Amino acid sequence: MKKIKTFGLIVLAVVIVIVIFWFNGAMGRTDLVEPEIALIVEKGDVWHKGSTDNDFQKVEKFKIVSEGDIIKTNGNSVARISFFDTQEVMVAEDSQVVITKGYINSNSPLLTKVRVKLQKGQVWSRLMNLLHPSAAFEVEAGTVVATVRGTAFNVTLTDITVEVFVYENDVDVSLVGEAAILANMSAGDKLTYDLVKKTYEQETVGTDELKLQQKEEPWIYNNIMMNRNFENYLETKRQAIISDVGLLPDHPLYGIKTGFEKIRLLLSGTESSYKQKLETKRGIEIQGLIDSTKVTKAIEQLKIAEFNKQTLATLQRLQSFDKEFTNKLSRYDGLRKVFLGKIFDQSVAAFIANKIQGLDSEEVQSVDSGELKLEVEQDLAKPKIEPVVIEVQESEPTYGTADDQVPSSESTEQETTVESIATDEPATTGESATLEDPVTTDTPAVTEEQPAITDSGSTDQPEELVVPVAQSLVVTANPASLIPDASSKLSANLIYSDGSKLDVTEQINWSASGDSISGNDVGSLKGNIFTANRNGGATTISGTYRPDDNSSFTGQTTITVLLVSTKLRN
Repeated sequence: MKKIKTFGLIVLAVVIVIVIFWFNGAMGRTDLVEPEIALIVEKGDVWHKGSTDNDFQKVEKFKIVSEGDIIKTNGNSVARISFFDTQEVMVAEDSQVVITKGYINSNSPLLTKVRVKLQKGQVWSRLMNLLHPSAAFEVEAGTVVATVRGTAFNVTLTDITVEVFVYENDVDVSLVGEAAILANMSAGDKLTYDLVKKTYEQETVGTDELKLQQKEEPWIYNNIMMNRNFENYLETKRQAIISDVGLLPDHPLYGIKTGFEKIRLLLSGTESSYKQKLETKRGIEIQGLIDSTKVTKAIEQLKIAEFNKQTLATLQRLQSFDKEFTNKLSRYDGLRKVFLGKIFDQSVAAFIANKIQGLDSEEVQSVDSGELKLEVEQDLAKPKIEPVVIEVQESEPTYGTADDQVPSSESTEQETTVESIATDEPATTGESATLEDPVTTDTPAVTEEQPAITDSGSTDQPEELVVPVAQSLVVTANPASLIPDASSKLSANLIYSDGSKLDVTEQINWSASGDSISGNDVGSLKGNIFTANRNGGATTISGTYRPDDNSSFTGQTTITVLLVSTKLRN
């Protein structure tokens, strides 16, 4: 009897420990630190001089820096300056830069202003797309200023020249103190400005020359390799923040979580920092609902939070490193209506509405274009899938063009309530869609009055009869970034026209390409398991599914094996 009692106490203790651990996880924690400018030593000797310091001090590993600070590197040294998580400047060896501007609006974190002055050497910059019309990122060198809104580019300063090389997207080059644009540059363009003659030459680097340059110049090659992981790193960080927040509002035990929070809030006082943490946590939870496509619930939580300033600022922080944010607004009518009509001010709403309208056709394509975009990781080029043509009744578009005026918060409040615009259904032109298979309306800007939606979520338009038909194959790798000798599990889902999925991983023929730059294999496949070797690089994984002899579906994803940290550190 004594042994049974002892055993029972042990079991009870184990259960209590498990419950405590579960409860701590369910309550979650808030790890969204305040935005800052961080200096990270990647390799060698890096020196820092504050705006009020007399001398340079050696930085060991990491240091928070600010406007007016100077950073310099010795030979065989590399430094990284991270601005507010979403913008980075890599400082090459024997280089020196000054942070002349480093601003973020705490109430509207999409508004950032960054300016770096290169005094000697070279820097590589990369950043997420800026989503605020007044946001800016500039690199000054000599009398030249490179201005961007989301790109990767390199700037080199010598005694007599400034060289700007654009790796992706666009860069505008101007002269210091002049508003006129000297040159518009696109990916592959190189501009050399003569500081003595005050003239410049612009050329487009050919594909073969670019590949040769990437192979022969370690600085370029290493940064290109790191670019591949930049957005993945930010997305992993964003998802970790959401995961750590604990139970989301759609969980049946969420009420217990908020109940304990209210008790703690009463004990700590309503004016304590804990209240601000809770408001931050609500914003993270809402972003988690959006990521889970539970848009109606997300909008409901925004209303419950009464569009709290801290909650909205948290949402904007998370959206600033979500490369799919504009696509999500394009897909979901209710979400777009709330964000562009109520959360963002009019200028920001109009700016984002224009970005939605101008989404590149390779990122989001409408059903009317005759093609469906297969979205997979890393934004790789995908084979085009012939669409299944379904006759649907034409209806008035939900939104007008970006030239129309975006309504203010007040007018939106009068026209419709939050409940009347909330919907979990993506914005489409008649066919269903999921986050894995996005489609969008032709005219996304918020201007036209939305069709009436009842409380049940149904519209006054007749429901179309859609017969589910296989349309595309989505291939994913978990994880998508590996260290040498690590493995990634591949999976494949067949996507149907009604948004449903079918796991066909076991029926897939897999293949892997060599690295696009070096041509070397970066790992091996065994079934749906990819194991990385020590070559480093990126491989394109292709999966082909053949349901019968007359049809096949192919999807692709990328796995990156990074050796950068090994190369850069002593």
